[in-house]
Amino acid sequence: MSLGTIYTKIAAGEATRTRALLPERLIKYFKINVKVSDPDEVFPAKFPMKLVPAFQFPDGTLLSESLPINLFLLQQVENHGGLLGDNSQKAWAQNLQWMEFINNDFMRPSGQVFGMIVGRKPFNQDVFNFFMNELRNVAVPVIEKHLDESEYLTGSAVSIADLYAATMFLRPLGYFMDEEWRSQLPRTMEWWEKVSKHPVFDNFFADLQMVDKFTPPN
Repeated sequence: MSLGTIYTKIAAGEATRTRALLPERLIKYFKINVKVSDPDEVFPAKFPMKLVPAFQFPDGTLLSESLPINLFLLQQVENHGGLLGDNSQKAWAQNLQWMEFINNDFMRPSGQVFGMIVGRKPFNQDVFNFFMNELRNVAVPVIEKHLDESEYLTGSAVSIADLYAATMFLRPLGYFMDEEWRSQLPRTMEWWEKVSKHPVFDNFFADLQMVDKFTPPN
């Protein structure tokens, strides 16, 4: 029996949204019995925020937000290859801690910057500078410092937190984390290169063209 239906796109025909990349990959790699669907005519009524991923259980129960959806999906896998660590409460808490950090402290400013670059959000120089400063001087240095002391986010092996974080670097690396910036992040880039090649992603990142030199909009 199917575990439910997941929506990974806002509109039919568009690319999978960044926060929905990992659940889509987990379902495919682990062959989890979940239907991946384009949004239908009742999607806005069920999920008024119109955000993905969004999940509907067979009994009609709705689940939104990427963190609980990713963790729920991985819990359905008997042999997840250590992606949840040793399944202890400590490992669970460590994974959740880093996923929360990436979702809030890294992805929030990244989304604002990316939105202004591609025109999804109106450009405002002060707002743009504020969020770029959050990334350059707060969020990214935290990641770099941690990875200078630990091979992966939660220890010595790839975890669900690493996979989640790797997907969130997709737009920054392609649009504004240019060569000069990346050169200041040797540990982060070494980590990303390893995690992005995890079999869950099935070479998804192989064609990613990282930006050479970023010129801010004005």
